[in-house]
Amino acid sequence: MMISVSFPVGTFQCNCHILVCPLTGQGVIIDPGDEPKKIQQVLNRIALDLDKKVSIKFIFHTHAHFDHIGATRPVKEALLRDHGDDACICLHRSDKRLYDFLRLQGAVLLRRYKKPLPVDRFYEADEVINVGKLTFSVRHTPGHTRGSVCLLLHENSDIQCQQILFSGDTLFQNGVGRTDLPGGSTEALVKSIRDRLFVLDDDTVVYPGHGAKTFIGYERRNNPFVR
Repeated sequence: MMISVSFPVGTFQCNCHILVCPLTGQGVIIDPGDEPKKIQQVLNRIALDLDKKVSIKFIFHTHAHFDHIGATRPVKEALLRDHGDDACICLHRSDKRLYDFLRLQGAVLLRRYKKPLPVDRFYEADEVINVGKLTFSVRHTPGHTRGSVCLLLHENSDIQCQQILFSGDTLFQNGVGRTDLPGGSTEALVKSIRDRLFVLDDDTVVYPGHGAKTFIGYERRNNPFVR
Protein backbone atom coordinates (compact mmCIF):
# COMPACT_ATOMS: atom_id res chain seq x y z
CA MET A 1 0.00 0.00 0.00
CA MET A 2 1.24 3.48 -0.88
CA ILE A 3 2.60 5.45 2.07
CA SER A 4 1.04 8.92 2.37
CA VAL A 5 1.52 11.13 5.41
CA SER A 6 0.20 14.68 5.71
CA PHE A 7 0.92 16.87 8.72
CA PRO A 8 0.93 20.60 9.58
CA VAL A 9 4.19 22.47 10.14
CA GLY A 10 5.07 25.89 11.45
CA THR A 11 3.17 28.84 12.82
CA PHE A 12 0.91 28.98 9.77
CA GLN A 13 0.19 25.23 9.91
CA CYS A 14 1.04 24.55 6.29
CA ASN A 15 0.29 20.95 5.38
CA CYS A 16 3.45 19.10 4.40
CA HIS A 17 2.96 15.83 2.53
CA ILE A 18 5.31 12.86 2.17
CA LEU A 19 4.47 10.11 -0.31
CA VAL A 20 6.49 6.94 -0.82
CA CYS A 21 6.17 4.06 -3.27
CA PRO A 22 6.13 0.87 -1.16
CA LEU A 23 7.77 -1.20 -3.90
CA THR A 24 10.79 0.99 -4.58
CA GLY A 25 11.09 3.17 -1.48
CA GLN A 26 11.25 6.23 -3.76
CA GLY A 27 9.25 9.23 -2.62
CA VAL A 28 8.49 12.92 -2.69
CA ILE A 29 7.97 15.74 -0.22
CA ILE A 30 5.36 18.37 -1.04
CA ASP A 31 5.60 21.86 0.52
CA PRO A 32 8.20 21.55 3.29
CA GLY A 33 7.28 24.90 4.79
CA ASP A 34 8.83 24.69 8.27
CA GLU A 35 10.08 22.38 11.03
CA PRO A 36 12.72 20.43 9.08
CA LYS A 37 13.48 18.21 12.08
CA LYS A 38 9.83 17.15 12.27
CA ILE A 39 9.87 16.33 8.57
CA GLN A 40 12.99 14.20 9.06
CA GLN A 41 11.36 12.38 11.98
CA VAL A 42 8.36 11.50 9.81
CA LEU A 43 10.69 10.20 7.10
CA ASN A 44 12.51 8.03 9.63
CA ARG A 45 9.23 6.54 10.86
CA ILE A 46 8.18 5.75 7.28
CA ALA A 47 11.49 3.97 6.66
CA LEU A 48 10.97 1.90 9.81
CA ASP A 49 7.43 0.98 8.78
CA LEU A 50 8.58 -0.06 5.30
CA ASP A 51 11.71 -1.74 6.63
CA LYS A 52 13.68 -0.32 3.73
CA LYS A 53 15.60 2.80 2.77
CA VAL A 54 13.41 5.70 1.71
CA SER A 55 14.91 7.75 -1.12
CA ILE A 56 13.35 11.19 -1.68
CA LYS A 57 13.65 12.03 -5.37
CA PHE A 58 11.69 15.29 -5.54
CA ILE A 59 10.68 18.25 -3.41
CA PHE A 60 7.51 19.56 -5.03
CA HIS A 61 6.23 23.07 -4.36
CA THR A 62 2.66 24.14 -5.04
CA HIS A 63 3.77 27.78 -4.91
CA ALA A 64 6.51 29.94 -3.41
CA HIS A 65 5.07 31.62 -0.34
CA PHE A 66 7.42 31.35 2.64
CA ASP A 67 5.14 29.06 4.66
CA HIS A 68 5.39 26.46 1.85
CA ILE A 69 9.11 26.74 1.02
CA GLY A 70 10.72 27.87 4.28
CA ALA A 71 12.28 24.49 5.15
CA THR A 72 13.27 23.47 1.63
CA ARG A 73 16.94 24.29 2.08
CA PRO A 74 17.51 22.50 5.43
CA VAL A 75 15.42 19.52 4.31
CA LYS A 76 17.37 19.08 1.06
CA GLU A 77 20.70 19.55 2.83
CA ALA A 78 19.75 16.95 5.47
CA LEU A 79 18.64 14.45 2.82
CA LEU A 80 21.98 14.80 1.03
CA ARG A 81 24.04 14.70 4.22
CA ASP A 82 22.26 11.84 5.98
CA HIS A 83 20.94 9.71 3.11
CA GLY A 84 22.84 10.69 -0.01
CA ASP A 85 19.62 11.85 -1.68
CA ASP A 86 20.02 14.86 -3.98
CA ALA A 87 16.30 15.67 -4.12
CA CYS A 88 15.20 17.71 -7.12
CA ILE A 89 13.56 21.03 -6.12
CA CYS A 90 10.57 21.71 -8.40
CA LEU A 91 8.59 24.91 -8.91
CA HIS A 92 6.59 26.70 -11.59
CA ARG A 93 8.71 29.27 -13.38
CA SER A 94 6.17 32.04 -12.77
CA ASP A 95 6.89 31.85 -9.02
CA LYS A 96 10.69 31.98 -9.33
CA ARG A 97 10.90 35.66 -8.35
CA LEU A 98 8.76 34.99 -5.29
CA TYR A 99 10.96 31.99 -4.41
CA ASP A 100 14.16 34.03 -4.76
CA PHE A 101 12.67 36.66 -2.42
CA LEU A 102 12.24 34.19 0.46
CA ARG A 103 14.36 36.27 2.83
CA LEU A 104 12.37 39.40 2.00
CA GLN A 105 9.11 37.53 2.58
CA GLY A 106 10.40 36.44 5.97
CA ALA A 107 11.63 39.90 6.92
CA VAL A 108 8.08 41.27 6.67
CA LEU A 109 7.12 38.92 9.52
CA LEU A 110 10.47 39.19 11.35
CA ARG A 111 11.49 35.69 10.28
CA ARG A 112 15.06 34.94 9.17
CA TYR A 113 15.85 32.57 6.31
CA LYS A 114 19.04 31.65 4.49
CA LYS A 115 19.28 32.24 0.76
CA PRO A 116 17.15 29.58 -0.95
CA LEU A 117 18.82 26.82 -2.92
CA PRO A 118 18.44 27.03 -6.71
CA VAL A 119 15.38 25.49 -8.30
CA ASP A 120 16.49 22.31 -10.06
CA ARG A 121 13.50 21.86 -12.34
CA PHE A 122 10.68 24.09 -13.53
CA TYR A 123 7.42 22.33 -14.21
CA GLU A 124 6.43 21.97 -17.84
CA ALA A 125 2.81 22.44 -18.94
CA ASP A 126 0.74 19.43 -17.86
CA GLU A 127 3.95 17.55 -17.08
CA VAL A 128 3.79 13.95 -15.83
CA ILE A 129 6.39 12.90 -13.26
CA ASN A 130 6.90 9.27 -12.21
CA VAL A 131 8.43 8.37 -8.85
CA GLY A 132 8.62 4.61 -8.50
CA LYS A 133 5.03 3.50 -9.13
CA LEU A 134 3.65 6.93 -8.20
CA THR A 135 2.49 9.06 -11.12
CA PHE A 136 1.92 12.79 -10.68
CA SER A 137 0.59 15.28 -13.19
CA VAL A 138 1.12 19.01 -12.77
CA ARG A 139 -1.83 21.40 -13.24
CA HIS A 140 -0.98 25.09 -13.45
CA THR A 141 -3.64 26.93 -11.43
CA PRO A 142 -2.77 30.65 -11.26
CA GLY A 143 -4.77 32.88 -8.97
CA HIS A 144 -3.30 32.65 -5.47
CA THR A 145 0.07 33.31 -7.11
CA ARG A 146 1.01 33.43 -10.77
CA GLY A 147 2.89 30.15 -10.50
CA SER A 148 0.53 28.15 -8.29
CA VAL A 149 0.12 24.52 -9.27
CA CYS A 150 -1.88 21.56 -8.06
CA LEU A 151 -0.35 18.10 -8.12
CA LEU A 152 -2.59 15.20 -9.10
CA LEU A 153 -1.54 11.75 -7.94
CA HIS A 154 -3.10 9.21 -10.27
CA GLU A 155 -4.87 6.06 -9.14
CA ASN A 156 -2.81 2.87 -9.24
CA SER A 157 -4.35 -0.37 -8.03
CA ASP A 158 -0.95 -2.11 -7.97
CA ILE A 159 -0.03 -0.13 -4.85
CA GLN A 160 -3.58 0.57 -3.61
CA CYS A 161 -3.27 4.24 -4.52
CA GLN A 162 -6.41 6.32 -5.03
CA GLN A 163 -6.56 9.57 -6.99
CA ILE A 164 -5.47 12.48 -4.79
CA LEU A 165 -5.14 16.19 -5.53
CA PHE A 166 -2.64 18.27 -3.58
CA SER A 167 -4.15 21.71 -4.07
CA GLY A 168 -1.77 24.00 -2.20
CA ASP A 169 -3.46 27.32 -1.49
CA THR A 170 -5.73 27.16 -4.54
CA LEU A 171 -8.64 25.16 -3.09
CA PHE A 172 -9.63 24.50 0.51
CA GLN A 173 -12.52 22.80 2.24
CA ASN A 174 -15.34 25.35 1.72
CA GLY A 175 -12.81 27.96 0.68
CA VAL A 176 -10.21 29.21 -1.79
CA GLY A 177 -6.82 30.87 -1.56
CA ARG A 178 -6.24 34.56 -0.92
CA THR A 179 -5.93 36.79 -3.96
CA ASP A 180 -5.04 40.07 -2.25
CA LEU A 181 -1.28 39.39 -2.21
CA PRO A 182 1.13 40.31 -5.03
CA GLY A 183 0.47 38.14 -8.08
CA GLY A 184 -3.04 37.22 -6.91
CA SER A 185 -6.15 37.37 -9.08
CA THR A 186 -9.66 36.35 -8.06
CA GLU A 187 -10.74 35.98 -11.69
CA ALA A 188 -7.78 33.74 -12.49
CA LEU A 189 -8.27 31.67 -9.33
CA VAL A 190 -11.94 30.93 -10.01
CA LYS A 191 -11.15 30.07 -13.63
CA SER A 192 -8.36 27.72 -12.53
CA ILE A 193 -10.64 25.89 -10.13
CA ARG A 194 -13.50 25.58 -12.60
CA ASP A 195 -11.42 24.61 -15.62
CA ARG A 196 -8.59 22.60 -14.04
CA LEU A 197 -9.95 21.11 -10.81
CA PHE A 198 -13.73 20.77 -11.01
CA VAL A 199 -13.34 18.62 -14.13
CA LEU A 200 -11.90 15.84 -11.94
CA ASP A 201 -13.97 12.94 -10.63
CA ASP A 202 -16.23 13.61 -7.65
CA ASP A 203 -14.38 11.10 -5.46
CA THR A 204 -10.97 12.71 -5.99
CA VAL A 205 -9.55 13.37 -2.53
CA VAL A 206 -8.23 16.90 -2.02
CA TYR A 207 -5.43 17.66 0.43
CA PRO A 208 -5.12 21.45 0.64
CA GLY A 209 -2.21 23.56 1.81
CA HIS A 210 -3.98 24.31 5.11
CA GLY A 211 -6.80 22.64 6.98
CA ALA A 212 -8.74 19.43 6.51
CA LYS A 213 -9.05 17.25 3.43
CA THR A 214 -12.12 17.37 1.22
CA PHE A 215 -13.42 15.95 -2.08
CA ILE A 216 -13.83 17.49 -5.53
CA GLY A 217 -17.50 16.54 -5.71
CA TYR A 218 -18.25 18.16 -2.37
CA GLU A 219 -16.47 21.38 -3.33
CA ARG A 220 -18.14 21.53 -6.74
CA ARG A 221 -21.55 21.38 -5.05
CA ASN A 222 -20.89 23.42 -1.92
CA ASN A 223 -17.90 25.77 -2.18
CA PRO A 224 -19.42 29.26 -1.81
CA PHE A 225 -16.55 31.00 -3.61
CA VAL A 226 -16.85 29.12 -6.90
CA ARG A 227 -20.31 29.33 -8.44
